[in-house]
Amino acid sequence: MGDTNISFLDLKALSEPASKLIEAVSSAVGVLYEPTRIRRRAKADADAALILAGSESGERGVALRAAERINSREIRRQENIEAVVKGALGYLPESVSGEKVDEDWVVQFFDYCQDVGDEEMRSLWAKILAGEVTAPNSYSPRTLHTVKLLRKEDAHLFTRFCGYVWEVGDVAGYIWAGTTDALLASKGLSLKQWIHLQTIGLVETFGPLQVHEDVPLVASYHSRKYVFTLVNSAGAVMDMTRKGENPSYRNVGIHLLTEAGRELAPLSAASPDDEYLTALAESLEFNQVKMTSAEG
Repeated sequence: MGDTNISFLDLKALSEPASKLIEAVSSAVGVLYEPTRIRRRAKADADAALILAGSESGERGVALRAAERINSREIRRQENIEAVVKGALGYLPESVSGEKVDEDWVVQFFDYCQDVGDEEMRSLWAKILAGEVTAPNSYSPRTLHTVKLLRKEDAHLFTRFCGYVWEVGDVAGYIWAGTTDALLASKGLSLKQWIHLQTIGLVETFGPLQVHEDVPLVASYHSRKYVFTLVNSAGAVMDMTRKGENPSYRNVGIHLLTEAGRELAPLSAASPDDEYLTALAESLEFNQVKMTSAEG
């Protein structure tokens, strides 16, 4: 591992966001910017284990191994924590909220990420830290716990899924109709993957959206706004009436994101899929729902 015996205190002079990050982290962790202190603490714990084991059993070999394990673990954790903080500095925007980051949140955050050595997953934790410093209460404790249990493969799968996520008011999810499920399956998002995303707490079960005759549905797909309107035709109304359904609206299917999924989706950097948009528009129109761009 690289040298982490670096002080970040001088970064306070760089910007207000960096200062807020350092203040939030230091107040919760206390010794984050004193790497040598954590090493001294680890060594003291190791020495204590050695003395105790020596006085009780004389098995110095076991005590030495225990001491080395404690020392190595704490140094590795400190290096992981510092890597996350350094990464977060790079994700900070030019301005941040003046609201203080909750100390308990920061303590829990580092408790969860301190054993993460994978560079990609540390990058995810860094984005979360930067986001919380930017706007406190952006990431719930439940979301932190969900991320703690994520494997790198899970994160990659969720990123692919986020390529098909819409924002509709205060909810978000994958809007589907007709052939879109088969299209996504061909792209590696089959039923098995859906179930897995539900199991790990990122996706909920199916939920309907309603497109009413007099109230268009407005939704955003990767910052592009679309309007869903009901297409009236005499034949469609008659058919729906025979089925005993209300002809003044249509249901549009959506697989909703959980709270954790909604909070993490903006971090995915997923790309839109125009092939999916075309398939969705065609399938919706077959069901008398027209999808048009709100941007002309």
